[in-house]
Amino acid sequence: MTNRTKYLQRYPDGSVHFRFQRRTLGRLPGTEGSAEFNAEYDRLIASVGKTRKVGRPSKMAKPRSSKITIGTFVERYRASAFFAHPQKPNLKEKPLAEGTQYNYRLGLDLMHAQDMTSRSFADLTPQRGNLYIKKVKRERGGAAAALQKTLLSNLWAFARGFEDFDGGDRLNPMNNGEIETPYTVAQEHLPWPEEVQDEFLAACDQNLYDGFHLLICTGQRVSDVAKMKRVHFDGRHFELVQKKDRTKTPMKIKAPKILRDILAARAKRTGGNAEYLLTHKWGRPYSAQSLSLRIREVLRRIGHPEYTTHGLRKNAGIMLAENGATVPQIMAALGHKTPKMALYYCRLANQKLLADQAADILDIAFGERTERRQAKAAKRRASMKVV
Repeated sequence: MTNRTKYLQRYPDGSVHFRFQRRTLGRLPGTEGSAEFNAEYDRLIASVGKTRKVGRPSKMAKPRSSKITIGTFVERYRASAFFAHPQKPNLKEKPLAEGTQYNYRLGLDLMHAQDMTSRSFADLTPQRGNLYIKKVKRERGGAAAALQKTLLSNLWAFARGFEDFDGGDRLNPMNNGEIETPYTVAQEHLPWPEEVQDEFLAACDQNLYDGFHLLICTGQRVSDVAKMKRVHFDGRHFELVQKKDRTKTPMKIKAPKILRDILAARAKRTGGNAEYLLTHKWGRPYSAQSLSLRIREVLRRIGHPEYTTHGLRKNAGIMLAENGATVPQIMAALGHKTPKMALYYCRLANQKLLADQAADILDIAFGERTERRQAKAAKRRASMKVV
């Protein structure tokens, strides 16, 4: 026998194997104690000794810490109150809207597929973030890249609330000016000039005529107008829950007289039996997409493809601002949660007035300057005559 017994595994067939960390590294030749057995055993002992110190680790040895990655915070983000969980009905924070949750989950899956979740926030710099966004844009398009930029920015802000966040005290790198905008709206939603409105109303059918007035008189998005039902209108007020409102708070909107008259005439034509306020020629309700498509077909036919259905919402806001509506009134009528868009409508409405006032100020300033120059010239001429 031999004193070379450590890491040996003996089998009933007489073979002896060298096993280390639950792996067989080799079968030892010959019989135990023979020269070839000892030589191979010594070689294997030396090989494992180079990679790890043989023997039980010290009790004082520090445990290996797992790397904190972006993926760590992705899982925490998925389990947070931002996402609705049936098993947690009493969340204090209001979760994201259902559509946003769905899109965010797809975006987080893409982030994992792109191997971004294996990185750490300590490694996420504006330059690396920009390269990642460009890569996604090349492979998946601008909309997907824009979503990745938003998610990484949200994850950074979310992760800062944890002690093991490794991004330091740096500012959010995804909000840095070096990150390019990967996606822009292909077409700005411009308010319709009055002449375009008149041309549209002269060219469209009766259903789109009614739809136009529903959109501009209520100032609601096309998705909310398309789903308006007769039970939501009592003859004077609409009651609806905006699709984008994550609080699902009902709002009431008073219909102006022109819209009340149009809806009354429509009820007479249809017999008042239609479930939805707005239907197409086959008697079925429009979807948001089909209503937008029909309106844009008319706009293209009359030579104004640059305008969109959503532009009528801006028309409503500007009309309110031009006629003296306050910011809270505009917010209540259009369903805005913050004054940002209401102030935007006020700014558009006041732009011409303010520009005219600015021109008047310049007229006064240049007039006074001209008077001063003329006075100086007259004084010089007077002095020359005296000489």
